[in-house]
Parts: sequence; structure tokens; C-alpha cells
Amino acid sequence: TLSSLPDAGRLVARHGLVRTGAKLARLMSSAEVRKLSADEAHRFGTALEYVLDTRADTLADIGNEQVGSRMDKILRREANRFSRVTGMASWNSALKTIATALEQDSIVRAAKGGSLKGFDQAKLAELGLGEEMLERIGGELKKHGKDVEGLMAWTDRQAAFAFESAIRKSADTVVLTKGVGDTPLFMSTEMGKTLFQFKSFGMAAVNRLLIPMSQGIAHGDIATVNGGLVMLTLGAFANAARDWAAGKEPATEPWRIAIEAFD
Repeated sequence: TLSSLPDAGRLVARHGLVRTGAKLARLMSSAEVRKLSADEAHRFGTALEYVLDTRADTLADIGNEQVGSRMDKILRREANRFSRVTGMASWNSALKTIATALEQDSIVRAAKGGSLKGFDQAKLAELGLGEEMLERIGGELKKHGKDVEGLMAWTDRQAAFAFESAIRKSADTVVLTKGVGDTPLFMSTEMGKTLFQFKSFGMAAVNRLLIPMSQGIAHGDIATVNGGLVMLTLGAFANAARDWAAGKEPATEPWRIAIEAFD
């Protein structure tokens, strides 16, 4: 859990420091807003980590036995229990709840005709939301409002599906969760699982973290730059926290701190 503190920087890289800070302030100051955000995230299926622990399972390649086998059930039960005890499941659920709320706000703002920069348009297009789809979502929002439960009543079912899918994909990208296309097909074989177990995180990070961050920096996106700085700062803090937890003296040399922050 301490090693995952820099995850919060991806929220900033995706949505900007001001918007992320404002959303966090609202969530921390209002129990009603927290409940509404959690309920919406649960409806989208993005904040079920405490129950399903899908992020830990996929990144650690746990549960690769035949589905329903006794060994699979034991591994999954103990992995879920471990994640809850260490706080990892709660951390993942909280981050995905915030990511869902932020992405929903961004899509609604864009669908209602908010001005978008070229790179912001590209980020929404990556989620499957082009100009035409945003117009269709905007039309449904005018009829039904932002209420997530109202998605079932939308007349444009394709727009509703695109809206839900975009939010789920964004949450899994911001809070790095491995997808089917993030690892080579060879890793789905028995030999591949044996040779590359616990390597999924690094491979998924290339598609979901390294490439998007590099693209943002190349486009001069200030949110990406701010997010990168937040991740590096939290990376240094996470390393120090791990050292304190292990009873060791944290590094004080600037070059060591820089290396550990990047790592």
C-alpha cells in the first residue's frame, strides 16, 4: 500500500491539479458527496475492489488455476483477505471512486459543449468518445440529467453504453489495472504464466502509464507535467515510508532520493 501512494499522481495527470484538488476537497468536506460518488462508482462497477480485488489478482497473476478449482478458491480468498488487512483493497476502491467522479465530470462538461484543447479531445477519443458521440451524450443529458441510474432510461442505448464504458476504461487506466491487451498472448499459456508471473504490472504500466504520460509531456500538457511531479514526490515519500516501516534510516543523499522517487 505504501508503494502505491504515487497512484494519486495519475489522477492529477489525467484531470489536472485544480480539478482533482477541488473534487478531493468536496469529497473530504461532505459526507453526502462521498456517499453519492461511492454509489455512482459502484453502479459503474469501478469501485468494487474491496469485494473483488481484481487489481491485485490481475497484476500478481493470482488465480490462474482452472476456475472453480479448490486451489483457485483458496488463493483468491487468501489474496483478498491479505489486501483488506494491508489496506490495499480500500486504497484501490477509494482511488477508483475519485477517478470515476472526475471522469464523469469531464465527460459531462465536454458533452454540454465545454471548450476542449486538442489533447483533451484526444484523451476522450481514446476512451471511445468522439465529437459525434459526445453530441449524442449531450442530447441525452439534456433529457435525463447526469443521474447515473437514468442511464437505463436513455433512449440512445449506444450513447449510454459508450458513457459507461469510457468511465470504466478511464478508472482502470488511471488506477493501473491490467487489461487483456496489455500482455503478450504467450503469457496466457502455462509456460508463459510460469516464466512471467508478477511481471504483468511492468508490462501494463507501459501501455497505461508510460505512453500516456510521454504523450502528454510531448504535447506540453500542464496536467501531465503536474501529475508527473506529484508522482515523483509521492514516490520519494513512499520509499521513505517503507524504510521507516522496516526500521531503517531513509536515504538523505539527493541522488539516492531522486533514484528512489523515479523507481
